[in-house]
Amino acid sequence: PVVNDQTFHVSEAAVAGSVISVVQFTKGFPSQILSASITSGNPAGLFTLDAASGNLTLNRAELDFETTKTYTLNVTFIDTANAALTDSATIQLIVDDANEPPVVASTTKSLTENVDVGTVLVTMAAADPDAGLAGQFLWSIVAGNTGSAFAIDPTTGEVRVNDASRIDYEANPVFNLTVRATDRGTPAKSGDGSLVVTLLNVNEAPVLLAQTLSVIENSEAGTVVGTIRGIDPDANDTLQWEITGGSGADLFEINSDGQLTVAAGVKLDFEETDQYEIEVTVADAGLLTDSHLYKVNIQDANDAPLLNAPSQFTLDEDVVSGFVVGAVTASDQDATQQLSFSLSGSATAKFAIDSATGEITVAEDATFDFESAPTLSLTVQVTDNGTPAKTTSSVVTIELNDVNEAPSISPIGFQVPENSAADTDIGVLIATDPDAGDVLSYEIVEQTANWVTIDPVTGAFMVASDAVIDFETLSINDVKVRVTDRGELSVERVVQFQALDRNDPPTILNPLPDANASAGTLFTYSIAANTVVDQDEGDSLRFFMTDGVGFPLPSWLSFNATTRVLSGTPSANDAGATQLRFTATDSAGAAASTQFTVTVTAITHPWHNTDAPLDTNGNGSVSPVDALIVINYLNSGAPREITSGSAPTFGFLDTSKDNVVSPLDALLVINVLNRRGSGEGEGEGKGAGESASISAQPSQTAGYFDWAEKRKQAEHELREELIELLANVRSSFDRKP
Repeated sequence: PVVNDQTFHVSEAAVAGSVISVVQFTKGFPSQILSASITSGNPAGLFTLDAASGNLTLNRAELDFETTKTYTLNVTFIDTANAALTDSATIQLIVDDANEPPVVASTTKSLTENVDVGTVLVTMAAADPDAGLAGQFLWSIVAGNTGSAFAIDPTTGEVRVNDASRIDYEANPVFNLTVRATDRGTPAKSGDGSLVVTLLNVNEAPVLLAQTLSVIENSEAGTVVGTIRGIDPDANDTLQWEITGGSGADLFEINSDGQLTVAAGVKLDFEETDQYEIEVTVADAGLLTDSHLYKVNIQDANDAPLLNAPSQFTLDEDVVSGFVVGAVTASDQDATQQLSFSLSGSATAKFAIDSATGEITVAEDATFDFESAPTLSLTVQVTDNGTPAKTTSSVVTIELNDVNEAPSISPIGFQVPENSAADTDIGVLIATDPDAGDVLSYEIVEQTANWVTIDPVTGAFMVASDAVIDFETLSINDVKVRVTDRGELSVERVVQFQALDRNDPPTILNPLPDANASAGTLFTYSIAANTVVDQDEGDSLRFFMTDGVGFPLPSWLSFNATTRVLSGTPSANDAGATQLRFTATDSAGAAASTQFTVTVTAITHPWHNTDAPLDTNGNGSVSPVDALIVINYLNSGAPREITSGSAPTFGFLDTSKDNVVSPLDALLVINVLNRRGSGEGEGEGKGAGESASISAQPSQTAGYFDWAEKRKQAEHELREELIELLANVRSSFDRKP
């Protein structure tokens, strides 16, 4: 390769990484591959040479014309395949001078506030390596100069106070200024530095501000007129306020906050003076002061009316509505004012007032009670029509006069159990009298039924001695009572007494009659439904039958409680009188009883028809059938001896009344029938086969009836006659249709 010596120029302002020149070289043949290096003159690798392009590159921006104006570099190109093939050359780099920015020295300064305009603070300094015009500066403040508080000389860099009002510790205690120096090189370069200005505080006098103050006349003590406005440049300074003069110096007060108020005991009157002057002085903690003369205007205001009202009125407690209690009057200092009267307070509803005249009257429907409220309080007000309206009030006491009043009876009713005994306590009538200590008397005026009496002193009700209290007859009894006080005033009220229903026991209207029964004969005894009554509507009754002392009935008797029928067949052993008790019980268990006697007669001849001895079948007539019944019984082989008390099951067969069934009993019937057939006795004119009604027992004097002596002698004959009679009887039956 071939490389020749070469010279290049480079600006000292060249930046790192920039190609500052291209070293020219020639290869030995096109495909030759070379390497290149700077063998000397390259301080700390400031430059780099590229073998392929020949580019000479600045590695760091450290070129400085003022320090090093020329660099001599020895460069070598070598064939990478044959190191013997090499060539070297000298590269001369000439550094060209370039303008550089000045460096401004930052600084800090202190400055007392309130200094004069033009006060010099500092002269700024800057350094620039460039000589000539490039080393000369123009100065300016480019930031932090609030309100142009400072100015800088553009040539000398002198900083001075430009606006003294801005040099205020309270408003801006520190200024952070940025000062710039610009050289005159080409192109011009500049550099910035900081100037920190710290203000020092100085006590400053407070300042009072002018203002107009006003207050309404008649304002009360302590009324705020206004707050005096004052400022102190010094933050957190303490101010003291004082009224130091003026025509109103004694009329007003000022506090530590500068608040102006009406002084105690002062009456401001617009009509007398409409404006006052006061001098106010304010001092700070450093005793710097300021004073100002203020005008206080008094504003006209509506004056409250004057009320002339007595402290007390008297009134009877029984007055009627519309009664005039009294009157109040009023006046007003303000001319042409119209006044209106009104009432307020707890007793307002009981009174009315004429809004124009002030006359007080008793309101409609108002009532008064000396005993509960002997004194009433009433607030009377009078109001004008000013702006704003003003009201004056006064409390008036109403004293009531006690008047006798009628007593009253509390609405109450009483309950009294029916059938209550005489003098039973019922309750006390409640009556009151508004008049304390009054004595009341009680009386009954009338009552529907004479149930009760009343104690004239206590008002206690009791059951009257002749009272008949029966719920079912009368359930409500209206009793009019009268209560009278000592002043002869009375009141009447109807008090209702309600009878309380109590269970009434059943009542047996009539005693049951005694009864007779015969041994061996069915006995029945019926008790009518209306025998027992119960006053309690809807009550149900149960019936019982026992012996006279409450033990069960004799075994031969039974009682059907539903049909109220007593029945049974006594035997001869039951003969005699038995006392029975019939009892009716209601649903509440109340009972009523009555007793009667059943007398059982023992029948010594139970198969003998006492009323009609020959009527064996008991059909009321005598016929051959009656004899046939006896004959059939004899033919049946049944016992002939009749047991005492045995029932006549087969008929009244014992016509002979000897307790033996024999042919004689049939013969008696046959004889009677034969006598009737022959025209004798009762059956005269009737055939033997005809029946005849039995009207009486056969005569006991006839010889036919002495059977006890003649039975044996006649038995045989009678048997024959009976056989014949039987044939006739049968023939008689055959002839009946």
